[in-house]
This record gives sequence, structure tokens and C-alpha cells, in this order.
Amino acid sequence: ADMVESGCLPFKPSKVSDSDLRESKSSFKLRDYQQPALHRFMEVGAIGLFHPTGAGKSMIAMKALDMIKGKKLIIVPSRTLIEQWNYYIEQYIPHCKNEIHVVTYQGYRVSDEEYSLVIYDECQRLPAETFSRLALVKTKYRIGLSASPHREDGRESYIFALTGFPVGLNWQEYMKEVGRSYHPIYVHIVRGDASKIKKAQSLLDMKKKTLIFCDTIELGKK
Repeated sequence: ADMVESGCLPFKPSKVSDSDLRESKSSFKLRDYQQPALHRFMEVGAIGLFHPTGAGKSMIAMKALDMIKGKKLIIVPSRTLIEQWNYYIEQYIPHCKNEIHVVTYQGYRVSDEEYSLVIYDECQRLPAETFSRLALVKTKYRIGLSASPHREDGRESYIFALTGFPVGLNWQEYMKEVGRSYHPIYVHIVRGDASKIKKAQSLLDMKKKTLIFCDTIELGKK
């Protein structure tokens, strides 16, 4: 933290070298609102990509993984996200899967291994005491991904300091692309826990994968 406060960052702005690039073999194309983020990465070699959930941050990272030569590392917060990233790689850039290693923040052990690109998924976790050392993984280029670059301990500035130049999103262009269907939210106001449970039962009848947030685990189990 003292090093960061004094202006010593784990990266320097450095244009992605032509010698580190190759022709993309992936079949998918980035959307118009995604292109500026990839362009910025090519300009400086280190970015924090802060787009909302569902805007396709992973696809921008996937394009970078496809275009950059060499060994690459993706660091994620959970084993579920390891599975998700491996699925994306198999689906969109299977020709790169032998170049990419996916690990969790908890599971990675810092070594002398060098990478051409490191991607920090959910990079708002990076400033934590136990994870900040991962910012020192030896890599030529880096990308941080987060839809919520916020921390309750007030270390937001370290999110940017440890990943790269922040890249946001032109909301007008984004909403023009996705329309009003983006993330519909329904609020059901009920009286008491019994009514909550009854409403939850009716929603679960839809047989869709469901995540329930509760004040207590006990209520959640009910």
C-alpha cells in the first residue's frame, strides 16, 4: 500500500507490441460499445474494465486472450467461475485452451512463472490483504474485470492502481444496443416471513436456477 501511495504501480502504460499479437481466429465479433475497451487495452496494455453485468466484459477479455500470444492466466474468485471460464474458452476460443490457466484467488501461489497476459476477474477483490500480492504476478499485460468496483474498506483506489487504466461504458450506446429489455426487475411487497416463503414457492415453480439472498440462513432454508 505504501508503494502504491508513493506512485509505484505494478504496471506501466505500454502499447501492446505488434510482435505479441496474432490474427484472431475466434468467430465472434465484439459489439460497437465493446470495441473502445479493446482499443484502449491495445493502447496502454493494462486496463480495469468496469462495465455493468451482462455487457460482455468476458467477451472483450476473450478477444484479448485470442489475440495475445503466449501463456496466459485468469484469476477468479470461485471454482464455479473456473468452470464458467473454461466453458467460454471451449466455446469461443478452443484453439487457445492449452495456453490459458484458470485459477482462484485463494488457490494461486505466486511463483517465478511469467505470463503474456493476466486477467483478474471480479478485480474488486484484488486489494484485499491476502490477494493484493497477486498484482505482482509477472505479466507483460493485464486486464481487471468488475461490474462493481467498490469496497467497504475504502480501498477503491487500489482496484485501479493494481489493474490498469479504468475503462467505463458509453451508456447511451449500450442502451441503444440492448434496448429496454436489459435486466428486468420485479419487486413483490408482502407482509411477513410466511408471505415471503409462499411467494418464493410460487417463483420456484418456474424451475429456473435461483439464487436467494436473505438476512439469515435460517430464513433462507425455510
